Amino acid sequence: MSIFSGDLAGLGMGPMLQMLERARSTGILTVTSGEKKATFSLREGEILWASSNFSPKLGEALVLSGVLTENSLAIASRDQAMHGASASLGTVIVALGLATRDEVAHELEMQIVCTLREAMRWTDGDYDLAAVREKAKRKRSRQRPGTAAISDLLMRLAS
Repeated sequence: MSIFSGDLAGLGMGPMLQMLERARSTGILTVTSGEKKATFSLREGEILWASSNFSPKLGEALVLSGVLTENSLAIASRDQAMHGASASLGTVIVALGLATRDEVAHELEMQIVCTLREAMRWTDGDYDLAAVREKAKRKRSRQRPGTAAISDLLMRLAS
């Protein structure tokens, strides 16, 4: 169910995000521009995680940064598959001792920043904030060691 949607050309990514932060919005924000798509999970106006079709996923990012090897990512992926949807990849990686919680949190933060940085460049496209079920919100909050205030992220991107 859509809570808030519109055209980026009419509002702009920055003002739209600031409005969602001030309203302490919770939901899944999907932003599209042409073939590019970015998704952000918001809880009470803070970004919990981000994903996109133009940046590496968590496991790939951990390999690119040298935290994991391809082999250790394969081990974590197999272990995650055995647990099904109940275990996030980051949680599995930390539980297996393949990376620290701080290393995973750093890569998650970088995913948010990189995805947001790209989406901030978009001048046309659409956005949609969809409601999430209460159970899904609790699950996501356990996956992310910390949250990122939108205004803090926007300030970092401006510098």
